[in-house]
Amino acid sequence: MNNIGQNFIAGSRSAQGNKLLQSFNATTGGALAYEFHQATEQEVNQACEAASQAFKSYRHTSPEQRALFLEA
Repeated sequence: MNNIGQNFIAGSRSAQGNKLLQSFNATTGGALAYEFHQATEQEVNQACEAASQAFKSYRHTSPEQRALFLEA
C-alpha cells in the first residue's frame, strides 16, 4: 500500500493542512506507521461541495446501480 498521507477530494490529492495526524490500529490501539495531513476548513468545504455536485446525478441511479457502485 502506498500511503502518502494526503486527502482525496473530487479526484485530486490535497495536503494543505500543516498538522500531521498519526494513524492507529482500531483493534489494538497501537500506532501504525502512517501519518496524514489534517484537512483544512477549505478542504472540508471543497469535499462537501464536490459531494453535493456528485449527488445531483447519483440520486437518479437505481438501487441496483448503487449496489454495483458500492461493490466496486
